[in-house]
Amino acid sequence: MSDITTFINFTSEGRFTPAPSIPTITYINPAAGLQTFLLSKLMQIDTYYAIPMEVVDRATYESTSAANTRNYYYWSPSTHRMYELRNKGRVHIEKFALAEHISNDRWGDAQLLFDGGYNCTAAGNAGAAIVNEKPDGGIDFSCVSQLPMYLPRNTPCPPSTPVGGVCPFGYLN
Repeated sequence: MSDITTFINFTSEGRFTPAPSIPTITYINPAAGLQTFLLSKLMQIDTYYAIPMEVVDRATYESTSAANTRNYYYWSPSTHRMYELRNKGRVHIEKFALAEHISNDRWGDAQLLFDGGYNCTAAGNAGAAIVNEKPDGGIDFSCVSQLPMYLPRNTPCPPSTPVGGVCPFGYLN
């Protein structure tokens, strides 16, 4: 390109590729941790968040999920905690379709996405480094999920989660 002025005007805003969207994750096939990290970051960009709910048995989860067709719920088979997936505004992909892609198309590990986001937030590390060194020299991947976690206003902080006397979960307006 010989016209430098046109080139500088074209590149001045830095828009060389389209903005990322959730569906682009289908082309990534690395390890589950990396997939989950990327998925959670893309969900965060698209204003998705989760509300951690109570620990329930599978039957309670199935009846809640079946009775409510407007919201998407995830139930963790290891912690038995239920989560509600929400979006703050602009939606590039509907919640149920997103959940289906996470499960069926293996966009990420749903348990790592939800429980990982909860554990990272509960420890007061949300938004911090995703990989940390453990005191024994090992590597800690506990914050690989960056899925934001919020509580409804006037909801008490989950037991054993206050960090320094402050609830680490954000509250919804």
